Amino acid sequence: MHNIICPNMVYGQTMMMGHGHHAVHMLVKSLMPELEAYWPSLYCTSSKRCFGGKGPIWAHEWEKHGTCSYPVIQDEYDYFATTLNLYTKYNVTRILKNAGIDALNGEKYLLSDVVSAIKKDFGATPLLVCKKGSVQELRICFYKDFKPRDCVSGLSSNATDDITKSSSSCPTYINLPTYKPLEYIPSKVCKQVELRF
Repeated sequence: MHNIICPNMVYGQTMMMGHGHHAVHMLVKSLMPELEAYWPSLYCTSSKRCFGGKGPIWAHEWEKHGTCSYPVIQDEYDYFATTLNLYTKYNVTRILKNAGIDALNGEKYLLSDVVSAIKKDFGATPLLVCKKGSVQELRICFYKDFKPRDCVSGLSSNATDDITKSSSSCPTYINLPTYKPLEYIPSKVCKQVELRF
């Protein structure tokens, strides 16, 4: 899960108040079980992998994306709690499964079927980013009140054109892959843990 909640970016306003990964960890301690289950933070072994610093991805998410959501979101706790609530409320895996699309079976699915299933449930068009025929990112966009909105602008009257424009890096048939992170933060020993789409 890579959530970006940045409602003020529409107006070009940002607020930067980075606390570093230790402070973020302390402020969201009560959310740790949910964060570890639904948004596991990977331990980074190089500056390149960690966007310029070493440490958990949660600090990066807050510093890069969370701080720009002020004043709608007041602090780190509010940012991560809101992100987890949105993840639960708009559960893409459940929606796809209900539409007969199982992200875990390795099958290829029509891009239009994936987009249509999400659009039908959310009332908004997602944006998919693919690499080598597999979905790398599935973006769901929100208004400042956290209601879904189309991730694309200037939608045509033709649904097929909308899907093509919103997901131009994706082929007609796509894979919905599972990911294996290098290591969970709580772990002292490197292990392979599957994250499921």
